[in-house]
Amino acid sequence: VDYMLLTHYHNDHMGSCNSSEYEMNSEGGYRKTGLMGLYDLVKFSKYVDRCYPDYTAAALETNDYTAGYTQLASFTSWNAKRDGLVSERFKLGSETQFVLKYKASSYPDFKISNVAVNGEICVDGQRQDLWGTAAHYENGMSCGILLSFGAFDYLTCGDAGQNGKIEQPLAKALNRRIEAMKANHHFSVNCMTPAAMSILMPRVVVTQSFYERDDQPNTEALKTFYSSYVGEKNLYFTNVVAAQQEAHEDVYGIAAGINGHVVIRVSPEADSFFVYMLDDSDFNYKVTKIDGPFNCN
Repeated sequence: VDYMLLTHYHNDHMGSCNSSEYEMNSEGGYRKTGLMGLYDLVKFSKYVDRCYPDYTAAALETNDYTAGYTQLASFTSWNAKRDGLVSERFKLGSETQFVLKYKASSYPDFKISNVAVNGEICVDGQRQDLWGTAAHYENGMSCGILLSFGAFDYLTCGDAGQNGKIEQPLAKALNRRIEAMKANHHFSVNCMTPAAMSILMPRVVVTQSFYERDDQPNTEALKTFYSSYVGEKNLYFTNVVAAQQEAHEDVYGIAAGINGHVVIRVSPEADSFFVYMLDDSDFNYKVTKIDGPFNCN
């Protein structure tokens, strides 16, 4: 894998660093959990997060980061020596931190724009500090990127978006419809609000859902989203247990896809795209569903 982007330091994103159930890399000084455990199985060439290489409390400046983040310093330094792992701090406003590695000249209209990090957004060179002196929280510090290829746009901002701190100002700054996006903060309460969605109007939303409860995704937020704008809405969920589906059939019964990996494939002309659902119960990843083509705006 060429790039690994850690959006923020909560344990459902980086791993449970303080849990003794995960094996310790005694030489490297970190537990094999989350992305650090994945690295032993699937190498990545460049690692990016929001604070590297400064993991002091002053740099993190949030009230609720996951304890154990200092293991990232051990992980990055050890694997730089062992494998040549390159680590970088996320560069707000950059369009060159994540670039095509192969046949880039064949796709001149492909780019990944770094649009949010550490409570700030940047669109078209215009930066906004959305937190100022207010208390900082880890979700709102998430890294966000906009992947663009021709007429296709895909927005993913980690767990940013809750309470509108990032979500609504970013939507206003982008000021256009996008084709697809990752649901902000697992589609939890106060996310994917009408104020933002009526601007972005995504045809496809992918939600990294995994809880056996109804707050992530939040069923009331889902209901609000379905009525937030006029137009096509296709929702895909990575995992929703049967009990939740049955209890909330009104929102999950009309979902485009539930359970499995979600893959979006854009046409070579970048004027349409397909959504594939994959069976994630084994490593064969059998295709269970293909939707599309969806037209790009």
